[in-house]
Amino acid sequence: MTECLDNQPRPTGTAPNNSIARSATVLLVDDDEAVRKLVSRFLSLSGFQVLAADGGPKAFTVWQEHKDSIDLLLTDLVMPEGISGFNLAESLRSERPSLRVLFTSGYDAEIAGDDGELGVGLNFLQKPYRPEQLLAAVRAAISQTQNPVHAV
Repeated sequence: MTECLDNQPRPTGTAPNNSIARSATVLLVDDDEAVRKLVSRFLSLSGFQVLAADGGPKAFTVWQEHKDSIDLLLTDLVMPEGISGFNLAESLRSERPSLRVLFTSGYDAEIAGDDGELGVGLNFLQKPYRPEQLLAAVRAAISQTQNPVHAV
């Protein structure tokens, strides 16, 4: 981490004015509060706008309020309250098929499908991941310049 102008730590190698991050909004959904806060802070310091939710019901509320500005759904696969990351993504993509999705999970990559490849616009990043892996996966998913991200 390095210090930035506002005296807040900035992840090394990140730029707040990166063209991808400057206009990108991420809907982050994770039931683990510590993970959610850490990822939210990291992505914010990397220049992304982050809307966070602790599960499916809250994510649907945030989606209804901000759906026109959300570029990426970053969601854990396994969550409580009967709404998995797959269910959430399927529902949101029924409204906007072009929505990019990045799934994360501490479970093995097979839970995501064959070889961790989910299809166009759907990506998977295995937990635990390093900050630079998360940043690369988020940028790739948003920019749509890369095939689906495989488990790392």
